[in-house]
Amino acid sequence: MLMAIGVILHLIINVIGTSIFLLASSKNYPGGEALNSLQYLRYFNQNNPMTVYIDNYAAQTGVSRFLELYDTWQYNKTENLGLSQLEEFDYLLIGSYTEPNIIDFAARNFSSTHRILFDVKAFQ
Repeated sequence: MLMAIGVILHLIINVIGTSIFLLASSKNYPGGEALNSLQYLRYFNQNNPMTVYIDNYAAQTGVSRFLELYDTWQYNKTENLGLSQLEEFDYLLIGSYTEPNIIDFAARNFSSTHRILFDVKAFQ
């Protein structure tokens, strides 16, 4: 009887611990969350050709080919593009390890061509 209670308690604690770690690990992939959010927001435009730029930060934090849902969209991960080249994309997934406020950075550099749809918080 004592052994059965121990096994049940172990399973309950394991489920609780797994849930906590799952939530924490899901916050480690803001790039993937950003791409999923963009595709969700633009679900009704999925058949329209769109271009999405994925910068190095987004690519390193969760964006992968497995998340690219729409065949008519062009996803581009080319590094070191200039600002004028980035302005040609319909959507930009950008982040930074060094920029203290990415929203201000985006507003300064892209306010004439793009607007901020959303931001995704990440661990610092």
